[in-house]
This record gives sequence, structure tokens and C-alpha cells, in this order.
Amino acid sequence: MWTPATRRQHSPGDSRYGSDLTDAGMGDHCPVDAAADRSMREIMSAIFHVLRSGCAWRMLPKDFPPMTTVYGWFLPFRREGLF
Repeated sequence: MWTPATRRQHSPGDSRYGSDLTDAGMGDHCPVDAAADRSMREIMSAIFHVLRSGCAWRMLPKDFPPMTTVYGWFLPFRREGLF
């Protein structure tokens, strides 16, 4: 049942896209990538955006890290069978 407490808990908050991850959703699994100076959460949100929306990598919105960074992280995940 939806109560004010559960609505706040499941509210998208300030997420830009439906595929965005929250800090609560990632927990401690999102270290900062020093080379790209981006958080892993932003990179994972971008990967999920492409996979969920079906858009081409080159059409990744500018709100996300650069396409080359995101795709560079996606490749090893795909090789390991995570996606």
C-alpha cells in the first residue's frame, strides 16, 4: 500500500532518466573512477540508459559521461557476461 513514507522511499527524486541509479541502489559498489573523474554510478546509469532505451552509443545524452568512457567500461562487463 502506498503511504507517504513508501512514496518518499520509491520516489525518483532528482534523477534525470528512469534508468538512473540512486546512491541507495548502488550502496558501496560505486567507487570513483579517478581516470575519468566520474563516479561508477554515473557510468552504470549511462550503460543502463543505453540498454533500456535501445539508443545508439553515439546518441547517449550529454548529461552522462562521454560515450567512449561509458562504452569502454561496458566492454569488459560484457566480456565477463555481466550484461
